[in-house]
Parts: sequence; structure tokens; C-alpha cells
Amino acid sequence: MELITQIFEFIEFPIWIKDEYNEIIFINKSFKMSFNIDLSLGDISNEVIKTIRNIEESTKNILTREDNISSSIILNNKRYKHITFSYPETPNKLVSMLLETSNDVEFEKISYEKDILRLAIDNIPELIFYKDKNLRYVGVNKECEKFYTDRGVLSVIGKTDLELPLDKNFIETCNKHDKIVIESKETLYVEECIHTENSDECNIFETVKTPIIKNDGSVWGLVGVVRDITEQKKLEKKLRYLSYTDRLTDLYNRAYFDKKIEEIIEKKNFPIGVIIGDVNGLKMVNDTIGHLEGDLLLKEMSKVLTKACPDKGMVFRWGGDEFVTVLPNSSESECRSIMSKVNELCNKQKYDNFKLSIAQGFSLYNEKDSIDEVLRESEDKVYRQKILDNKSVRMSMVSTLKQTLQNKNIETEDHTKRVGEYCIKVGKKLGLDEETINTLALVARLHDIGKTGIPEDILLKPGKLTDDEYEIMKTHSEKGYRLALLMPELSHIARGILTHHERWDGKGYPLGLRGEEIPLIARIVSVVDAYDAMTNSSIYKKLVDKNLAIKELKSCSGKQFDPKIVNVFCEILIEES
Repeated sequence: MELITQIFEFIEFPIWIKDEYNEIIFINKSFKMSFNIDLSLGDISNEVIKTIRNIEESTKNILTREDNISSSIILNNKRYKHITFSYPETPNKLVSMLLETSNDVEFEKISYEKDILRLAIDNIPELIFYKDKNLRYVGVNKECEKFYTDRGVLSVIGKTDLELPLDKNFIETCNKHDKIVIESKETLYVEECIHTENSDECNIFETVKTPIIKNDGSVWGLVGVVRDITEQKKLEKKLRYLSYTDRLTDLYNRAYFDKKIEEIIEKKNFPIGVIIGDVNGLKMVNDTIGHLEGDLLLKEMSKVLTKACPDKGMVFRWGGDEFVTVLPNSSESECRSIMSKVNELCNKQKYDNFKLSIAQGFSLYNEKDSIDEVLRESEDKVYRQKILDNKSVRMSMVSTLKQTLQNKNIETEDHTKRVGEYCIKVGKKLGLDEETINTLALVARLHDIGKTGIPEDILLKPGKLTDDEYEIMKTHSEKGYRLALLMPELSHIARGILTHHERWDGKGYPLGLRGEEIPLIARIVSVVDAYDAMTNSSIYKKLVDKNLAIKELKSCSGKQFDPKIVNVFCEILIEES
């Protein structure tokens, strides 16, 4: 008994002992201090003592039982957990103690919340673990437990990472990071690559290790949260690729140029060669054949530039029809050599009958230079080159477009030749001056140039066009008009190309012009072109002889065609008979 009471004196919560008569025969120091009671002074009438006695009247039978009884009790406005039990070392006596707590509901709530917290932690998909200051595991959630079980470790509790039968580099790295957290008392963020079992694949894990600091400032241990971010990293890589890549050509874009040029400058890889290229004829292709064809032209050019670029260089789609090649540790001769190689490849490669062509200019970027000035110098050289190349490139494009018309059996060289010759005869019979006749001949040869931008399934359709197909076909005059406007050499015939399908009665297209509102050149071409289509090979209708064609022209005189021009042209045809 004496030994027990000595032990009770050192326990920090109130304890007392009663005899078989329900009399309190001992209270420990904590009891005395908590309620300011001293049995030696006869404080048995104290309200606390009375309360305790009343509650414990119902516990007399505890002496005959081996279990204990607990209840809730309020003393001095505080709620305690009251526990009474018999003790082998104190026969025929009851030992009671008070555990300060909240009310029973709150106590149950705390217990419930602990269970919920445990359940929540176990259902978190991340790995969660707790370690003491000696870096031994004291707790893990189910995901963490599964992680180790999958790797043949059935239990980690009570062990350090260095005691686990896992990859040496992995466990040493984990241990190293743990020590950093314990010593620094600061949170540590780490990304680790862990190989999948029986596979070369590597999963990337993000680990956050946070120290657990006690009230006195000492470190109890740490808590770690590990998350598999492999898919996130893949998504980031994809988004980074998309943000830095031109979707059309798969080259790097301008945003990546800005980033990469800073890296090259930082590494002082001077001089840096900067070559700018501007694709020739892209607008012409877009306006005549269509933007999809223009996109294909850009793709072909990107292949040429990539092929010509050395391993140390990089090619960027600068925007629109411009490309930039960057060459670290370069020289003037190397830049010129690469530009020559690009031109050589362009001459060898054709895109849909177009010869690839690009105007180029370069500048060297040295340490004291400004990148903006270097780019501006390269662009100036490109523009000067473009002025020199423009005329030959444009005429080459027109020649190619004409050849495309013939290759697709849209119109033959013989057709344009006949229409041109008849137009010149009509012009002379009308007394037109030589300059107008030359313009008339050029419109006659190029009036259908816009048909290169019409889909072949519509152009070559043997039967009647649907309403929608006809609307598409009618756009060829506008396409030809835009093409002519692009070239100073042809701009003077643009309106003639635009209006060669207008009708005398105002029911033509695209402007709905009437009578002499239609340019004279367009009225002449309209009559002659219709006659040649009727009397020669055509995919639209059956051929007719000259007499029937003349009869058809006259029947359309004053409706579709200018009466005066029909009369003049028919006279020429009759004179040839």
C-alpha cells in the first residue's frame, strides 16, 4: 500500500483511495492542488468530497468485480472523466482518478473525429508517412503501405529507410532528405524518379517533407506526403511543346525563339548568325489556289530550311511567311553557305508545279549588339532581295499557274491562243489603239487564271453543276482579280479579269454590271470565249459547228452579250468562211 501511494504522488492527475466504508483515506498531490483540499486539516466536508462520495455510493459493489466503472463528473465548473477500480495491491479498497476532459458529447465527438481523420488519411491517394526524430516510421496511410508492400516490404513501422531492402540510391536519398528537414526545421520539396518494378519506365514523384515542431521548439519528427506526378509532368511537357511549337510546320515558334536566344546569349556563343527568310509567292498561292495550298507551301519550305540547317542551328517559324534560322558560334561565310544551300534545295524541289523560292538576309549578333538591331538588319536585307526577285518570281508564278490550268485540262494553250487571236481581230475592227489591243490580248490569255483556285472535282465535273458548286465556280473571276492586283505588271488587267462574266442585261457576276458599265475589254473576251467553248473541246457541253455557234451568239445578243461586239465578231467569222 505504501509503495502504491508513493507512485500515485508522482502522477499528474487527481487520485484518491477509499476504504470499504466509503471513507477517503488518501489523496495525491495533484488532487490537493486541483481542489485545494488537505485531509489532515479535516476537509472532509468539502463540496468536492461530498460530490465524490455521492457519485461513488453506487460503486460499492466494485469490490466484488474485476472490471472498472467510469462516469462523467463536474467539479468546480470543469468536466472530468471519473474512473473507479479495485487494485490488487490495495485489497478491500477502491482507487479513483479524474481525467479532465470536455463533456461526454464532446469526448465522443473527438473520438469520432479521430476516426474520420484516420479514414480520410487512408483514402488520400498520395503516400503519407510519419517519422520520429530518429527517422523511424511511426505511421503510414494505406497508399504508403501499398507502395512498400508492392516492393516486397511488408512493414516499415519502427524502421528507418536505410533498413529497408530497396534500391540503395533510393533509400540513401530519402534518408539524406529526412536529415535536412530535421536539422533545418524547414519544409523540403523534392522530385524523385522511381523505376517501376520489372520495367524501364520511370515514374516521377513529388515529395513534401515537413518537420513536426513541439511547443518548446524541439523537433519531434517529420511528416511526408508523396504524390505521383508522372501524368502531370507528361501534360506539362505536352503543353510546353504546344506553347513553343508552330502547329503548322512543327518548327519552333517565335515565343521559343525569345527564350532560346536568351539562353544562347547567356552562354556567350558569339557570334550568333541570324538568317531571316521570307517565302516568295505565298499570298499569290493563298489568293488563287487557297490557304490550304498555301499552308502546304509553308510546310515544304520548312522541310528545306530544316534540311539546310546544321545540327548546332535551330529553325523557327517567325510568323506568316517568315522563318528565322539561328546559328550559335557562326560566321559570315557559314551563313552565306547555308543560304546558298537553301536556294539550291529550292531549285531542286517543286511544290505542286511551283518552284520553291525564298528571299533571305543575315546578320551576325556579337556580344555588344542588340538583338532587335540584328533582326532589323537581316529584315532589311530580305526586303532588298525581295525587290530584286519580285518580278521574276511573280512572272514565274503566273507561268506556273497557266501551266497548271493546262495540266488539269481546264483550258488548253490552243484555247487561249485562239481566244487571244480573235480578240485582237475584234479590237482592230473596232479601231482600238495598240495599247488597248495589247491589254485585250493579255486579258484573253489570263481571264481564267483564277480557276486554279477552284477544286478539281468542280472544275472537271462532266455533268451539270449544283447550285452550290456553281457559286464556288463563280468565284474564279474574283480570285483572278486578286492575283492580278498582286503584281504591278498585271494590275492594269485586273478589272478585265474580274468582269469577263458580267452580262449585257445585268444578270452576270460578280458585280451585276449592265451594258457599257462593263469594261469594253471584258465584253469582247466574253463573246469570243463563249464562241470558242462552243466550237472546240469543252468539258461543259457538246460541240457545235460554226454556223450554229454564230446563231447562238446572235440569239444572246442584247441579253448576255454586247450587240455591237456580236455583230463585229460574226462578221469576222463569216469573212473567214
